[in-house]
Amino acid sequence: MRKSNMLKVLIAFFLILILVFLLSVFFKVQSNKNETYISNNVITDSNDAKKLIQYNDNVVIYFSQKNCVYCKELNSHLNHLDSRIKENLYVFYIENEDKELVKKEFDFSYTPTLIYYRDSIESDRLDNDLLFKKDLAKFNNNGENELKKWLENKKEE
Repeated sequence: MRKSNMLKVLIAFFLILILVFLLSVFFKVQSNKNETYISNNVITDSNDAKKLIQYNDNVVIYFSQKNCVYCKELNSHLNHLDSRIKENLYVFYIENEDKELVKKEFDFSYTPTLIYYRDSIESDRLDNDLLFKKDLAKFNNNGENELKKWLENKKEE
C-alpha cells in the first residue's frame, strides 16, 4: 500500500474516532438534562425555605437530591411541564445541608417530596410513596399529566 493511501486510511480512522467521541458527549449531555430539574427557583438553605413559605401565599417546595434515582425520574417529568405551571415551584437540594435535619424540620422522610404551602401552612403533599413506590408503572404512564393537574390546582387555589 502506498504511503498516501495509508495516510488517508489513518485520517479517516481518526475522524471516525473523533465523531464517535463527540456523539457520546452529546448524548451524555442530553441525558443529564433530564436528570436535573431545570429551574431558576432554587432554594439554597432551610432559612430561605422558611422565608419563602412565610412570605408567599402559595408556594410548592420540591425537596430533592441530585443523586436520587426517583428525583431524576420526577425531574424528567417536571422539565416537560409548561413554565407557567411551575412558577410557584421551588427546588431545594437537601444535600446542601444536614439531610436528616432538613427532613425533620420539614417533616418528610424521603425524596422526592413536593409540599404545597398555602398562607404559610402545609396544605398538601406528594411524596415518594405517592409518586413512585406504590405504582411506578402507573406514574410512568400517566405521571406527567397527574403532576401537571396537581401543580395547576395549587396555582389556582
